[in-house]
Amino acid sequence: MATRSGSLCVLAVVLALAYPAQAPANDAPEISGLSAQQVVGDWWLFSGTVVDENPSYCIIEFGDLLAGYTTTVDINGTFQLIAEVLLPGIVSASTVDDHDVESAVEEVYVDP
Repeated sequence: MATRSGSLCVLAVVLALAYPAQAPANDAPEISGLSAQQVVGDWWLFSGTVVDENPSYCIIEFGDLLAGYTTTVDINGTFQLIAEVLLPGIVSASTVDDHDVESAVEEVYVDP
């Protein structure tokens, strides 16, 4: 004879098999609004926003004129970096989220 708690266990197993748990969606992070603003002389402010489920886990990696530079992203998804740029050219930025999903590369042209 099945007990009430035994019936609940069987029901839970049947439901788990019928409706397996799915991992939440993890979209690629997106850098939006990458901009460069001349602060003073050859010093520039680079800023933008990361759109992701957990933006504060992302690290912005810069390339081209700023190859090797990185900066963090705050909990709201915004980031900033002040750097000296001596030559005109492209500054690129990309990121990887906490699930190792890469963003597209964004670029901005700088002409000191």
